Amino acid sequence: MSDRSHLFNCFSASALGQELSKRIAAGSAVSCANVDAAGWAHLAAALRAETGRTVVLVTAQLKQQETLQQDVETWLRLLDVDTPARFYADWEVLPHEDKLPHADALSERLETLQALADGAAPVITVTPAALMQCTLPPAEIAHRSRTLRLGDRLEPLDFIEWLEEQGYEPEAQVSSRGELSLRGGIVDVFPFTTPWPVRCEFFGDELESLRFFNPQSQVSREKIEDVTLSPGGEVGLLKQLTGPGGGDVAGTFTEGCHRALLRSGRGGRGGGAKGDGDSAGRPVSCGMDPAAPPA
Repeated sequence: MSDRSHLFNCFSASALGQELSKRIAAGSAVSCANVDAAGWAHLAAALRAETGRTVVLVTAQLKQQETLQQDVETWLRLLDVDTPARFYADWEVLPHEDKLPHADALSERLETLQALADGAAPVITVTPAALMQCTLPPAEIAHRSRTLRLGDRLEPLDFIEWLEEQGYEPEAQVSSRGELSLRGGIVDVFPFTTPWPVRCEFFGDELESLRFFNPQSQVSREKIEDVTLSPGGEVGLLKQLTGPGGGDVAGTFTEGCHRALLRSGRGGRGGGAKGDGDSAGRPVSCGMDPAAPPA
């Protein structure tokens, strides 16, 4: 690993490496087709450390994405780059199939979108299939997310109504992501972007306690000071936005899809690398098609 780090450091210091950084900062597209597969994750981590920008790695298949994700997490840690690595999952559901995507896939997608909305500039792994699936526009992610803090004042019933508007399903007991329940002054909710469901205890209209809890035993876990609640799903909200009564949101929906991940019209069959330095906030994107011709 030290030899590879030395190699990348030499490359970054070279005229070619500096030119690459300049082109990325200017929003240009560059080919990554001739980068050896073993070096993709290291290149992504190095680009993120060098530019401070979001990096999107596009690879052909799910198995390659899973391997690449593990490598990215390793290199971000080794290079001491303080940014999350996000796995943007494919729904793995065909349009004609009468079933919903798996909750884990929705969780990974919403975690990625939430990180982008929060300005975290993560390194993201993704497949073309996932990029082709519409998702919530960035403005909707921000509008449908909410941060709760101890001492906040809100009526529990108003809170429940807000959660239902964001796609959460009322249940007698919360056991799965996207569910909520109300028992007296206690609201349980399981966001897609937290490791455990959250128990919110109210004293009147004051949020007195926030805890994670075990969905199997329903026993409370550690206390937390605050929590960010993501939208309670994706598919149901998409139907609302694009269906009758969607209004202006439906009109701008297609334009907003994945704007935070990739902008179209750049690069060829093998994809490329591009910067988010302009006013549109475009991320760096590294195409991972080894069959693509060099730029």
